[in-house]
Amino acid sequence: MDIKKVFLTKIGGGLSFISLLFLPLGKGCGLTLTGSEVIRAADVPPIIKLLLIISILCAIVSFLLKSAHALFISGGAGLGGLLGAYTIARQDIPVELEIGAILTIIGFGLILIEGFMQKQKEET
Repeated sequence: MDIKKVFLTKIGGGLSFISLLFLPLGKGCGLTLTGSEVIRAADVPPIIKLLLIISILCAIVSFLLKSAHALFISGGAGLGGLLGAYTIARQDIPVELEIGAILTIIGFGLILIEGFMQKQKEET
């Protein structure tokens, strides 16, 4: 197993997981919320909660994945879930991305990069 693969996948998954749960994801209407606060909030639409839960699960699952195809799915679904939740929230209120969302995007980007590197390795 390549040491770079272990680090990119684990760093990307860990960064995404920690950022989603504990760092501020968005700011709007005078509030700054973390992912765990969004999931617990009563006035947040269920679709936003579902998309954030999908992103969190993708970050957790990325620790277990080894194939390029699975890494693409995990990174893409996690990124899609976060951006989908942001898009839906933005339709209702003016929301700005905070540091947690940016670090989550970077983390899922690392997972996708690892998927590309793994795919290149499989082709050679």
